[in-house]
Amino acid sequence: VTTELARFTKTATTWPATLVVAEGRAVDAVLEAAGDADLVVLGTHGRRGPSRWWLGSVAERVVRAADVPVLVTRADVAAGPEIFARVVLLHEDVVPEAEARTRVEALTTMLCGQIVSSGTLAACGSDAIALATLVAVVVPQGRSSWGLSDIVADALGHCARPVLFMPAR
Repeated sequence: VTTELARFTKTATTWPATLVVAEGRAVDAVLEAAGDADLVVLGTHGRRGPSRWWLGSVAERVVRAADVPVLVTRADVAAGPEIFARVVLLHEDVVPEAEARTRVEALTTMLCGQIVSSGTLAACGSDAIALATLVAVVVPQGRSSWGLSDIVADALGHCARPVLFMPAR
């Protein structure tokens, strides 16, 4: 597994990355391994509705509990090295906290990209993201909702782009 992950990482990015293979319950293992990480990268099946409720979502639980940014990409979405090229920043109905927006901007700039649009999560299905390579979502802290509609579930279930979840602090 480690050899395959190392090979994949070399083809996916030129940035240094540390691979961690941890054992245990998936959510707990990821969160424990992410303790000193700058970014956690996860894949997801993008399940919605009853299958999400029945099988759960490791990615969703990690996003809700992580103190660091979490990049989630769906299995059916090709994401290459230019993933940060054109970022759309989405948030709930309120304007995102300035610090969280600054962190998204800094990460995007560091990875040679730019924020091309900003708006509410309702824009996720619109033309606003048609040309985006990544959707960044500011996640309010202390939000453990598993309701039918909230920012984390909506972004994971409806955005057909990789999603960077930036926790508001």
